[in-house]
Amino acid sequence: MSQPADGGGAGSPPAGRLIDLELGHPGHTPPDSARAAIVQALMESRPLPYAPGPGLTRLRGALAQRVTAASGLACDAEWVVVTAGASAALAAAILAGSAEGAEVLCPDPGYAPFAQLTRRLARVPVHYPASVGRGNDLAALEAAITPRSSALIWNSPSNPAGDVATPEAARLVAELARDRGLTLISDEVYCDLAYDRPHVSPGRWAGERYFGVYSFSKSHGMAGWRVGWLVAPPELAAEASKAHWALSMSVSTLGQAAAMGALAAPDSYLEGVRDALRARRDAVHDQLTAAGMPAARPQGGFFFWLDVRGTGRSGAAFCDGCREEAGVALTPGHVFGPASEGFARLSFGGPENQVLEGARRVAACYGRWAAPD
Repeated sequence: MSQPADGGGAGSPPAGRLIDLELGHPGHTPPDSARAAIVQALMESRPLPYAPGPGLTRLRGALAQRVTAASGLACDAEWVVVTAGASAALAAAILAGSAEGAEVLCPDPGYAPFAQLTRRLARVPVHYPASVGRGNDLAALEAAITPRSSALIWNSPSNPAGDVATPEAARLVAELARDRGLTLISDEVYCDLAYDRPHVSPGRWAGERYFGVYSFSKSHGMAGWRVGWLVAPPELAAEASKAHWALSMSVSTLGQAAAMGALAAPDSYLEGVRDALRARRDAVHDQLTAAGMPAARPQGGFFFWLDVRGTGRSGAAFCDGCREEAGVALTPGHVFGPASEGFARLSFGGPENQVLEGARRVAACYGRWAAPD
């Protein structure tokens, strides 16, 4: 039976080696069933041609069933496009769901590629408060909508804030997007990693202009295998498939075989991943708050959103200090949006021993720098 396990070796990192709590590296291994499936595909004595643009039909059908069971959104294989990770799914959704030069609403703080991809694809990012997911600031989101607005990117569980949207917030945002004629692009990559209350997808309320974005990278420890997918009504899915073909053609047949294997993993695999991450989250939270550091306990995903303003340093200066004095890499808040200065992101998704040691060092830095002279 598959059991999630920390990667990266035993023991604390050697002296002088940087502890990377910057990127969202998963520390658990993929399910046994995923590894077995890719080995079987490699051993078959036949050519490995390009996969169909939208993905293998069998995998698309299985993913549709998974989304329907989890979210209540009734869909089938025609709704699904298999993509080169969630990043390619986001790019395809932005291209298919908005016009060149149009505004795309992005949460702040929000995953940095939301705004980066929007700019690269000749759209205009407009930020709104990510606290909408907690049932706050819906009026601020409404105020950000203009006649040029074309799409709204939504993210729950949130990267970097760790919020899991309330069902009411998910419904209200979906209805707002629908009523204002916006394409709703819902990043649900961390949907399997909600700890304190279930993730609720806005897809059931979104209407005809909706994309759901998903990935095996985080939940199944398959970040380097680059398999994601998007879900959309068939007409939009077809447009997204064309966009994805222009960007990446199709996902490797080996990666799609591994994805089919991952879907066959027993329920105990994801339960074990969630249990391990929940315990690690709580241990890190205890370390940080014991040093007086403002750090909300994340409800989902595997990031802490750290308020470092009490040190008198900018987010970038705090991260530079942690790297130089403590050998720990964090991500400065400003990359997640213009309102996120004075914050930093810490990933607790990696190998447990490194995460706990890195968090201990970060907490010690905060305690020193925030202490009155």
